Amino acid sequence: MKVDGDWAAWSAAGVTPQIVALPTVSFLHCDIPADLWQTFSLGTAIGAVAHDADNLYAYFLVTDEPQRFDAVKPSLMFASDSVELWIEEEQFGLGFTRDGVPHLFKYRFHSLKGKEWSSYEMPKENVWAAKLEDISSHPLGRQLAEITGTPLKGRKGYAVMAKIPMEEIKLVGGIAGRGGKDVLNMTGKDGEVLRISVAFSGLVAWGRGQDYKVAWPSSMMFSDPSRSAPFMLKK
Repeated sequence: MKVDGDWAAWSAAGVTPQIVALPTVSFLHCDIPADLWQTFSLGTAIGAVAHDADNLYAYFLVTDEPQRFDAVKPSLMFASDSVELWIEEEQFGLGFTRDGVPHLFKYRFHSLKGKEWSSYEMPKENVWAAKLEDISSHPLGRQLAEITGTPLKGRKGYAVMAKIPMEEIKLVGGIAGRGGKDVLNMTGKDGEVLRISVAFSGLVAWGRGQDYKVAWPSSMMFSDPSRSAPFMLKK
């Protein structure tokens, strides 16, 4: 699929959202909006993953008011409003820097050669993002409104799409017959299992660092795929 944010192409390919992140707050450091669970106006998201022979694709729509994209460089997006996508132990950041430019950054864990604790920016053509003045104008925004039972017309947010080459994803042990010390390349074959979790940042919303994040699933923990949701690949 083209990395252009066209959700119609995902629908035409038969992809439906598998991820709905309601505001189950984790990593709490300071106050959160009192009406968060009534309005779903900040930190609620809907998303999907898909794959072809060479790449894993991710698409997310996030409600976010106010929008704070304060990172001066891609490696710091995690400290502003953004998406942190975990695939096994690999951590990817999807979002904007302060200048409004979309980025896809690999915060950690393995390099293409399997070296641990590697981080680097991924090609610009592998990411698309758009700020939305009204998420109800987007098909996923309308679907999120149906799921939450809350009118979301006029709510601000953003959408991001990323293409992640399978060679960037290393599968680790503990599931699907993989031994505890296994570090295997993702192949994309039918029946392959990988574990996914997402953190949606509601950071710096009041001018202070580390406000909170919303996690999906709520059990997720950094670099611990045993707390993530397992996905089985299927054509």
